[in-house]
Amino acid sequence: QYCQSEGLAIAHGISSQSTGDPDFKKYCLQFLALHDRYNTLLSETLSNNTVCFNAVRDAFEASLNSGVALPVPNAATASATTKVSASELLSNYIDSLMKGVGEAGGMSEEESDALFTSLVSLIARLNDRDLFNEFMRRLLSRRLLAGTGTFSEELERSLIAKLKTKFGAS
Repeated sequence: QYCQSEGLAIAHGISSQSTGDPDFKKYCLQFLALHDRYNTLLSETLSNNTVCFNAVRDAFEASLNSGVALPVPNAATASATTKVSASELLSNYIDSLMKGVGEAGGMSEEESDALFTSLVSLIARLNDRDLFNEFMRRLLSRRLLAGTGTFSEELERSLIAKLKTKFGAS
């Protein structure tokens, strides 16, 4: 339950700080840090105990997949919210990395490889990977059509290779 409450606190923190679009970079980086922390705890302290592993995995997935509730601007009631899925937040973060807006613009190949490996492990925890796939497809087409010159084909191929390795070639 502690793991799930930490993940839900991340989502709540993003939603309470947001006045418009959620901070997808902060959301993803905080979930990556939480994921790494619990993986380290499981492997080093709990010796990959199956019961603990399953409990932490389930709690982490539940909090990751809860998404972020955002207030609806100009809504009739102050309590009106809309839900932004983890799939959308992750795909927007990856899109910013691909455009060179995020930290991938100044990262070495090894650092971007490690980041993509961590992101793929988060994507594996998503319940709605089909939705993630659709968001990524739309964002890729926008990057290709925009042709701004900051698009990195090498980064794109690296991520696609990791996704194919993890989920199969489709």
